[in-house]
Amino acid sequence: MADGGPDFAAQALALVDQFNTRLLPQAIRRLAGRRGLCRTQQRDLLEDTAQELRLDALEHAQAICAMPPPERHQRWFRATERFVYRQRLAAPRLHESAEGAESDRKST
Repeated sequence: MADGGPDFAAQALALVDQFNTRLLPQAIRRLAGRRGLCRTQQRDLLEDTAQELRLDALEHAQAICAMPPPERHQRWFRATERFVYRQRLAAPRLHESAEGAESDRKST
């Protein structure tokens, strides 16, 4: 930063990158096992979730840097679970609503 203060964004990104490298793959494998996801879906979820967590780190950089590691990791594990849950629920619903909208257009 220009004032010589800490660069919270860079620190938060470094912390989330460590999490994404070391802990996120295990979390995705665990969640995928419970939800019956194939390896391709796991890889996609890993990439998408890592991006979401990086966004969280940037948006809340100062708070992320102030958290002790267990609290920070719990935050990101919960965020991972929410993201996977939303992705698994939203994808079929979006597909159904798109099909419904298409059939409504055809019937009118």
